[in-house]
Amino acid sequence: MSSQSSRQILQIRAAIAALVSVGLVACSTPVFGATQPTMKLRSPHTHMEESVRDLIETVIVMPHTYDAETGVFGTYRRETIPVSRAAMEASMLPLYVAIEIVQKTPNALVPPEIIIPYLVLPWALAGATYAKIRQEIQEFRDGLTDQLTKSASPPLANEVIAGDLYSQLRRVSGIDANVIAESTTVPLGTDVVLFVKFTEVVIDVQKSDAIIETGATATLRRVSDGKTLYSEVFYYQDEDKLKNWIADDVALWRTYLHFARHYFARRITAEIFEKYELRHELRPIPTESAVPVKDNNWQVASKSSSPTLAWKLDLMGRDDYGPWTDDISEANTFYDLEIYDNHRLIYSAKQIADSHHQVTQPLDNCQELHWTVRPSYHFDDKIKYGEWMRNYTSENMNEGYVGTEASEMPAFVRGFALLKTKCRRKT
Repeated sequence: MSSQSSRQILQIRAAIAALVSVGLVACSTPVFGATQPTMKLRSPHTHMEESVRDLIETVIVMPHTYDAETGVFGTYRRETIPVSRAAMEASMLPLYVAIEIVQKTPNALVPPEIIIPYLVLPWALAGATYAKIRQEIQEFRDGLTDQLTKSASPPLANEVIAGDLYSQLRRVSGIDANVIAESTTVPLGTDVVLFVKFTEVVIDVQKSDAIIETGATATLRRVSDGKTLYSEVFYYQDEDKLKNWIADDVALWRTYLHFARHYFARRITAEIFEKYELRHELRPIPTESAVPVKDNNWQVASKSSSPTLAWKLDLMGRDDYGPWTDDISEANTFYDLEIYDNHRLIYSAKQIADSHHQVTQPLDNCQELHWTVRPSYHFDDKIKYGEWMRNYTSENMNEGYVGTEASEMPAFVRGFALLKTKCRRKT
């Protein structure tokens, strides 16, 4: 994202805060002790402390809601900063159009407010171009409103993200997880409650482009004394042309929401309960059925519908975790593998004992797919997970939450290895 985009997003958040304040709305094995390559900086660790994790066995996931009133509505409301139109145009400050989708019934799960800034366009964009962009913004708002109000299961309801998170936590080794409604009494014996909610959707319109950013908050509290053990706001962002966002009944918006939900559930689970940031390098390597494109191992092509994918893990050592890191070996290292298209997860394999895997479900022809693996280290009844393989470059130094062209590659899969399947002639 450009520095200008970052400033505008910050302007939006500042304006929202101001409004709220006034009451408005071939196969390889792990190599241990290798020299350290160029890699993502990961100090200090972003995840919850290991000593706190070790004390948690039972978790309740609870959607965090707002104060409830009565009634249901979805409407547009134009909020303007209290200066004249001329001053607004001179300072290039944005105007805001808010879509409020609020369920105000008792104990309701209330989605966030959708903030769409009306950026004041340069005079060079007057006339037909300005009118077209305004029309596209209107169509986008209309499409979002339909998706958020007419869906049988609203995609941004807090109960939805709570359910997504519960599905992820059920797979965490050593954790007994459950999900309850806010009005339900927390069961006896519960160690912690994980409160989760969507906090905002900001749509930054820049000429013919739109950047969408969704926020979600996760707060972990200990039941015995109410102490907050972990609290963080997570963001997922993608960008594309307005015309692409509104095409096919805002299909790209639906894909964006799918990956945003997937990202939040995965990232929150990893940061609080799963992820260990060992000093390492994890990279793809070629095989006979997955051949590098232009000598780039991060982009391979395959003539097979069931290619073999392979990778190499180098552990650097000298990690600031417990002594268990000294006991990592080939025998207790396993891998999870995932393959995505531009819409969803299409293939996964878990607890692979080797550093290679042949895809057992035939892949479609003529596809550009994205694949990744993560290591897991097994000790007695505990499994400690490493990070998903990602190519950290100067253009991609995030963990799958900032994209630049959503219709070509969702933000979530940026940096994953690319697999191109052969385009075969139809018979």
